[in-house]
This record gives sequence, C-alpha cells and structure tokens, in this order.
Amino acid sequence: MPKPKRIPLETKRRIVREARAHFREHFSQVPERAACLFLAYCVMGAAENYGINLTLQAGSASWERVPPWQDDGVCSTHFSYVWEPDNPQTLERLMDGLMPEMHVWVGDPLRQEIVDVTTKDLVEQCKTLTGMDWPGAEPPNFIWATAKKAPRGTFYNVDELATQVAAQMLINVMTMTPPDEEGE
Repeated sequence: MPKPKRIPLETKRRIVREARAHFREHFSQVPERAACLFLAYCVMGAAENYGINLTLQAGSASWERVPPWQDDGVCSTHFSYVWEPDNPQTLERLMDGLMPEMHVWVGDPLRQEIVDVTTKDLVEQCKTLTGMDWPGAEPPNFIWATAKKAPRGTFYNVDELATQVAAQMLINVMTMTPPDEEGE
C-alpha cells in the first residue's frame, strides 16, 4: 500500500478554521474551551469536505504545563483529563447524562495523526478547572501531527470504551428534538 500523501499545513489550517466557524454557528451555547466533543465532530465534518476521513477518539490526554527545567519536584507538571471507567464519579456523571472526565479528539488512521483543535484553550481551561497557571510554553493553536511530532510532553491515550461513550453522547445530542417556539 503506498504511503498516503501528507496534508499541507495550509489545508489543515483551513479545516480548523472551518470547523471552529461551524462550531460557533451551531454550538454557540457550549463554551469553546469545554467543547472537545463538539469540536471533534466539527473537524471531522470540515475534513470530510477535503476528502480526509477522520475518526472520533476519546480517552486520557495530558499536556506539559511545566517544562523539566522549571520542575520543582512538587508541582503538577501536566494538565490532564484522565479517563477512569471504574471511578464512581464516572458512572455517576454517565447516569446523569453528563460527560465524565475524559478528552475527545480525532485521529487520521491513514496517516496515523492526532488532530486536536482544543489546545488553544488549554491555559484557560487549566486555570478554570485547577487554579494552576501555565508557566511553560503556550500550547499550539491546534495539534495535527503524528505522536512523534506532537509537542514535547503531550500524551494521548485512546480508549475504546471512552470512544464509544463519546460517540453515544454525540448521537444523543445530535438526535435530540429541539423544543418548539411555543414550548409544546
């Protein structure tokens, strides 16, 4: 099987812009910094317009907020979402129809690339959820790279069950019937 063609950076940027525009148009009620599921859906749709098939992925993810040379041995060096299917809080959130702690992104199985358009909001999300600052390098606007070419200290661990949960949550949201104007 021949090696797939690389996607030019400008095409990746265009897809990300289109995905974010679609998100803002159709999911404006969701804060963008907390919308990994919807942004993943939007980037899959935008990429499809360019003949690029991306797949939904979910699980745990971590990003380095403190580089090794600034590590004091006490602070948390990464900001993470950790998928813990056996955690009682995970089950509780699922029973309430809410997203448990996990991260959602997409992958390009043909090129073995991770595509995450939420990284531009990691500093704000870290501060909001943990109160921690981000003394290290600012995360990129988006990640669209193989695991080897992702920023140092970046880690994505796809989990089949987490991906199934994310897909079902997306289906549930997309098939909800919006209430009509009169509330009937």
